[in-house]
Amino acid sequence: MTKRLAKIPLLVSCLVLLSLVWSPSFPLSWQVGAEEAPPETLPIGEAAVPEADPQEPALPLDEDLAGEDPEEEEEGEDRRSEETTRLEFSDQEWSEMVSDVPRPVEAWPSLDQIACAAYIVADGDTGEILLGENTDAIAYPASMTKIMTALVILEHPDYDPAKPIYFSDLACAMPAPESTTAGFMPGEICPTISCLYAMMMRSANEVANALAENYGETIDDFVVLMNQKAQELGCENTNFLDPCGFGYVDHHTTCEDMVKIIRRAMSHSLFQSLVNNKLYSLPPTNLHPMSGWSNIVNGNFLVTYSNGGWGSPWLASFDGIKAGMTDIAGDCLATAATTYDGRHLIAVIFDAAYTGEYPNSYVGSAIMSHTLLEEGAKAMGAPRKDEAAAYEPGTYPWPTMADPLLGAKAASAAQENPLLPSEPLPSFTVIPPEPPLADQQTVAENEIVVGRLPLFLIFLGFSVCLTLTLILAYQLHHKKKQDRIRRRYEERHY
Repeated sequence: MTKRLAKIPLLVSCLVLLSLVWSPSFPLSWQVGAEEAPPETLPIGEAAVPEADPQEPALPLDEDLAGEDPEEEEEGEDRRSEETTRLEFSDQEWSEMVSDVPRPVEAWPSLDQIACAAYIVADGDTGEILLGENTDAIAYPASMTKIMTALVILEHPDYDPAKPIYFSDLACAMPAPESTTAGFMPGEICPTISCLYAMMMRSANEVANALAENYGETIDDFVVLMNQKAQELGCENTNFLDPCGFGYVDHHTTCEDMVKIIRRAMSHSLFQSLVNNKLYSLPPTNLHPMSGWSNIVNGNFLVTYSNGGWGSPWLASFDGIKAGMTDIAGDCLATAATTYDGRHLIAVIFDAAYTGEYPNSYVGSAIMSHTLLEEGAKAMGAPRKDEAAAYEPGTYPWPTMADPLLGAKAASAAQENPLLPSEPLPSFTVIPPEPPLADQQTVAENEIVVGRLPLFLIFLGFSVCLTLTLILAYQLHHKKKQDRIRRRYEERHY
């Protein structure tokens, strides 16, 4: 009897342990407390890039993203910011971290081996076409559409890098399960600058939708702004239907029009930072309270793996831009580069058909774009690295907004277009969710813990009830057995 009763505490302990296993969120509820709850003002994330190679130009950053003076950062290297996380890697650490680094080809393809529907190589400073095939043919841009999405936002009168972007159910709804996203959820709020990095580096479609809704009131209204911007730039065969670049037949552009859009976008120093960073760490949000909950690697292989054998004796740096891929568009890539004498190049390739080791992938289009940029440098008479004078990174900026980006022909075409808006772009105010009341502040700060405790309490209560039921059933069974023994004893002796 004593042995049987000794098993009851063991049974209770097992049931409690089982309830902990059934509640997978419980351990996190002890780790995430009020001190790590989302702040009232969302922090602005910073680009996290590998440590620069002395032989390569430094990545340009916008003044708004500089944050602190470099000398002050060196004095406090061990001090971590409470708002964001900056990740720095050496070239070796970067190669080890990115385990799927594509092996560079032994011999880059020649110009006559470029297989695609259309391509163009243009001078980024003047817009002059250096090389091309089917440059005015209709093509489908896929996610390269997001270049225009970012451009419209950066030139929007209400643009603010700290402006909160609210993710609606519609923004997070994707047409297909394989659609690329960054992991944002309905109801989430994130600063504009972080959303721009996620959209341009990760090609996150829910981010593009959310930015369009917050800067255009509706997605359809924002698409109107995109087409107006295309007309303003002199794009003659471009039509956008959404801010993401899903595979719609009437959503199209041309190589020549994409060069005009890219040149305008690259005139913004912030845009250059969006497209030529290798790694970005997203800041905390109201639904992802941990800093660095998503580390985004740039999807442009010429930027991401430029230190791993993807360099060029003709090109001092690869300056980013954007990749894209859908069923109707195929493998597309827009790239930019700077030569050793400080001139700039833009290459756009549509529906690449690389037949080497990496067919039907971003790697294949990057390999062919590598060749196009090199051939463009040769066509403009740029010197090789061993022939150029000492190259100083950052001393050859892209043309600014004050420069004539499109030339007289495009400017006159834009002025003659009757569909241009005659008044400033519409402005609006995003109303964020109401903050918690004073008497609810404690609950709001601990929403993570409070939201996960009920599940644990339910299973714990169930375990306690089950344990008590077993104990009661055992006692009743034991009592019946004792009564039966007592009756038999009385029948025999009385």
